[in-house]
Order: sequence, then structure tokens, then C-alpha cells
Amino acid sequence: MIPLLVLAIAPGIFVLWYFYHRDRYEPEPLTWVVKVFIYGALATVPAVLLELPFPEGFLSTVVAAPVIEESMKFLVVYLTVFRDREFDEPVDGIVYAVAAALGFATVENIFYVMGGGFETGVLRAFLSVPGHALFAVFWGYALGVAKFRPRSEWPVLLGGGIAGGILMHAAFNGLLFFGNIAGLVVVGIFVVPFGWWMAHRNIIRAENHPACAKFSKKGMSIEPLPQSPPSQKTCPECGSAVRSGARFCNQCGVEVRGMNEHPAGVQETNDGPGQSCPGCGKNIPEGSRYCIHCGSGQEGLKGHPDDGPLTCPVCGEEVTEGTWFCTGCGIDLQKAVKK
Repeated sequence: MIPLLVLAIAPGIFVLWYFYHRDRYEPEPLTWVVKVFIYGALATVPAVLLELPFPEGFLSTVVAAPVIEESMKFLVVYLTVFRDREFDEPVDGIVYAVAAALGFATVENIFYVMGGGFETGVLRAFLSVPGHALFAVFWGYALGVAKFRPRSEWPVLLGGGIAGGILMHAAFNGLLFFGNIAGLVVVGIFVVPFGWWMAHRNIIRAENHPACAKFSKKGMSIEPLPQSPPSQKTCPECGSAVRSGARFCNQCGVEVRGMNEHPAGVQETNDGPGQSCPGCGKNIPEGSRYCIHCGSGQEGLKGHPDDGPLTCPVCGEEVTEGTWFCTGCGIDLQKAVKK
């Protein structure tokens, strides 16, 4: 029994170790990685309950299971570490997505291996366990990129990432559903290698994103946003002061409804005449990057006539005055500054 239990648990730990060490520039705290792994393991409970109404068969295996399981794993990351300051570069999305997926896969693997024996354990160690991690990389990369994009772009980014993970999971399950050797061969020779290729491709893309920690080692820094006094409520995303009555943070655009009332005795600062939001027309504090009422982004990058053409500090692409994000690399031009 003990050897089978080790065989069931070891693959998930090994794959997690592998992906954890792909975060070369600023490795995540092991405490967070372990917590997300455990949360992923616990997510098997609601996943099983949601899958119970579906009778065992093609619909359950190829449609219900991929949709429910990928959604549960996604929510584990989105509702926990995604909102934490430690989630501070795109590759973190991949690391935490893999941690949640492997927590889920390890619990699932224990039941399969204890019931199916040594052969099942060996087969799943090379296919099913890494498969869960590879499915999660699709939406993990999307989460990592979305963290540094306007909230208006999240539905497309996250929807595409989740759809990719679900489709990959469905293809994997569909080929194995019929239980013949041909499906197993296709999964082993084509589907899993393709998943590994996509995973490494997304890791490289995450490392080349302007928000990656390696750029700070090359002289690029992300300018800190204004911080509020301890007595004021702060934005959970960027830490800047949350104004009384604001629906959105005026520095990063995150929704702050429900936490925007100042403690007793704290007076709201007077920002003067302010400026008008081009999106909703309401008055907002002078210098706001996002409207506190509707969340829309305000003016983009500005230059001086004597400075010549404006260029992106990361990729060198020429940008137009008023642009918020670089069209070449996607970096937030208001946050990226050269030392």
C-alpha cells in the first residue's frame, strides 16, 4: 500500500518542482505555492459534487469533467493568490496554476492508483498527472498577463485561456475515453508533447513580458504607485489610497466597492477642481489614471515638443502621444520608467 501511495503522490510533487524552478528571476514563496497546492486538492470536493448529476459516459468525461475541473482550478488561483502582492509577474500565473492543478491531480491520482495498481500508477505518472499541469498553463499564462492589463481586457484574455485549457483537457479525455491502444498512443506521442511545447512557449513569453522581474535587473523598474496613510483604506491591488465613495481605484482601475469608506475621524482630501472623465463625464481627482466612477482609463503617455518622437522604454517602438499601452510589447507606458 505504501509503495502505491508514493507512486500516486510523487509525480505531482516532481512536476510542481520542475515548474517552480522555471520561475528563474523571482521565485514565489513556497508557503504560497504549498497553500495553492492544498487549495487545489480541496477543490476536488466541489468538482466531484458538480459532476455527480452527469451519468458516466462520453458527456461526463469529455464535456462536464474538463469544464468543471478547469473552472475549479482557475477559481482556486483567481480567488486567492491572484489578489496578493506576491503575484507580481506574468510567470507567476503559470506557477500557481500548475500548483492548483497538481494539488487536484494528486488527490485524483491517489484514488485511481490505489484502485488500479502499479501499471495504472506508472501510466498516469507520464500522462494524466502532467496533463493536468499542462492544461492549467493555458489559463495560468492568461492570468499572469491579465494582471498587468486593463480590467476591460480581462474577459477576452481569461476567457481565451480557460477555453484553451478546457479544449486541451477535452481532447485528452476524448482520446482515452474509448480505451483503445490508438487513443493512448496519440495522447502519448502527440497530445502530451504538444502540451509541453505550449507550456515552454508560454513560459518564454511570460519571461519576455515587460512586467517580468528580469527587466528590473536590466535597469527597468516599475514605478510604485502612491501609498496612502495607515489610517485610510487602501486598494487591495496596488496599495494606493481609496477615496470615499469611489467604485474604482484611480491608480490601477481595480474595483474597490465595499471598502471605500474611510474610518471615523479621517477626512477626505480636497483635490481641487479635478478633471472630467471622457468615459462617463463625471469629475475625478486631478492626475487620475482611471475613473473612480466607471473605471475607464484616462489620458495616456505625454511628451514634450523638444524631446522628439515618443518611444517605448522596453521595445523602442514609436508611440503616439496619448497612448496608454505600447502597441509593440503591450507595456503600460505610464508605469515603465528608465532609471
